[in-house]
Amino acid sequence: MAVFLTDERRARSLAKGPGVIETQLRILRAHRQAAQPQSVQFGFATNEQRNAEQIAAVLNQLGHHVEAKPATGHLAPRSSRYLEHETWVVGGRSAPLITEEAALSEWVAAMQALGETHDCVFSHWRWPAPDLLARNDDYCLTVDPFDGHLDLTMFRWTAATEAALVEHAVDCVSPGRGVPSLKALAPHAHQIKKLRSPSDEISLADLPLLSELEEIWLPSAPPVHGDYRQLTKLKTFSCLDAETLSPQLLQNPGLQRLRLYRPRKLKSLNLLAACSQLQSLHLRGAPLANLAGIEAWRQLNTLSLVNCRSLSDISALRSSDRLEVLEVFKCPKLTMLQGVEGLRALRWVFMLDVAGPFDSFGALRHWPHLESAELLLPATTVDWAALAGHREAARIMLDTQPGFKLPDEAELRRIFAAQGRQVRSLQLYPKGDCPAVEVTFESPYWHLPQPPAGHNRTAVS
Repeated sequence: MAVFLTDERRARSLAKGPGVIETQLRILRAHRQAAQPQSVQFGFATNEQRNAEQIAAVLNQLGHHVEAKPATGHLAPRSSRYLEHETWVVGGRSAPLITEEAALSEWVAAMQALGETHDCVFSHWRWPAPDLLARNDDYCLTVDPFDGHLDLTMFRWTAATEAALVEHAVDCVSPGRGVPSLKALAPHAHQIKKLRSPSDEISLADLPLLSELEEIWLPSAPPVHGDYRQLTKLKTFSCLDAETLSPQLLQNPGLQRLRLYRPRKLKSLNLLAACSQLQSLHLRGAPLANLAGIEAWRQLNTLSLVNCRSLSDISALRSSDRLEVLEVFKCPKLTMLQGVEGLRALRWVFMLDVAGPFDSFGALRHWPHLESAELLLPATTVDWAALAGHREAARIMLDTQPGFKLPDEAELRRIFAAQGRQVRSLQLYPKGDCPAVEVTFESPYWHLPQPPAGHNRTAVS
C-alpha cells in the first residue's frame, strides 16, 4: 500500500493550520462563545484500514470520541484541487479545548504529529456551530461554517442593519431592495470583501466606493454595471446574466476566476487580454468563433465552454500548457480539435455533444496525468491499450461512430490487464446509435476500499 502522508500532503496540512485556527476563532467570536472550552468536530484520512483503526484507538484513549470507517464511495469532484486519495476516515468530537490561539495551535500540532505517526493526514476540524446568527425585519446574519466569513443579507438599511455590519465586522454583504444604493455602504468599505446577490434594483455604478472588494457574485443583470477595472483587489467575478455586460469593464489585471453566463458582447477573448492573472474561466453561451487571445493567460488551469454555439476552432488552446481541467459541451460547430492533444497537464477532460470526430482516441496518449475523462465524441478508431495506459485514470467514458463494432468484454479485460490495469466496472453499449464504453479502473481516486455491491457486474445493453 502506498504511503498516504506524502510530502505534498504533509506540507499542505501544515500550511493551512494557522488559517483554520483564525477561521474557527472568528466563528466562535461571532457566536459569543470564545471565552469557554469547546468540543470540536475533527477528522483524519488515510488509505489503510489498520492505520485508521490504530489512530482511532489512540484518540479515544486521549479522551476524544471518534470512530474509523470507510470513506463514502464516489469519484472526487471534477476540479483537481479537491482530489484526495483517502479510502478510510476517522472522525468524531474532541474533548473540550481551550479556545485561545496558543492552546489551539498546540493541539493542532499534536494532531498533525499523531497523524504522521500513523500515516494519516489531519484533514479538518471545526466548531459544530449553527449557521444562523440573527434574523429580523431588517437583516439576516449568517456565518459560513467552512471559512468563518459572515454574510449580512440586508432587507432594509436601518440603524440596526448598520450596527450589525459594524459590530460583527461583516465582510460579505447582500444588499436587498430596501438598500437605496451602495453609497450607504461606503463608510464601511474597509471591511467589505465580498458582494453577493445585490438587488436587481441597485445600480453598481457606485461599486468603486467599495475599494476592498475581492469577490462579486451576481445572479442577475443589474440595471447598471460598475467599472470592475477600478477594483484593484478583485479576484473572483461571477455573473449569471451577463447579456448587457461590456467585456471592457472586466479588464482587471488582478482577476483570477471568471464565470459568465450569456456574455453576448464577448465576441473575442482578446477583449479580456488584460486579465493576465486569470486561472479559471467558465463561459456559457458566449458568441465566440475561436479562442484567439487565450495565449495571454499563462496561468490558466481550468476552462469550461458550454453552449458556445458559434465556436468552431479551439486550436489556440495549444498555448495553454498549464491547463488541467477542460470541459467543452454543446458546441455544435466545433469540428476540429487541434491543440487539445498537446495539453500534457490535463487531468480532467469532458467533451460532450461536440460535432467533430477525433480521428482516434489514441490522443489519450498525450495526456499522461489523465484522471477522469468523458469523451462523447464519435471516434473512428479506439486505441484500447493507450486508454488503459494511464496509471492515474479512474474513469473514462468513450463514444464511437455509428456502426462501430465494440470488442467483447473478455477481450477488453485482457487488453486492460496486459497494461497492468485492474477493471473496477465495465459497461458496454453496443446497440446505441453511437456504440459506447464506460470503464472504471481500480484507482486511489475512488474512496471505498471495495466497490459497492453489484458495482463490478458488467452491464451490456
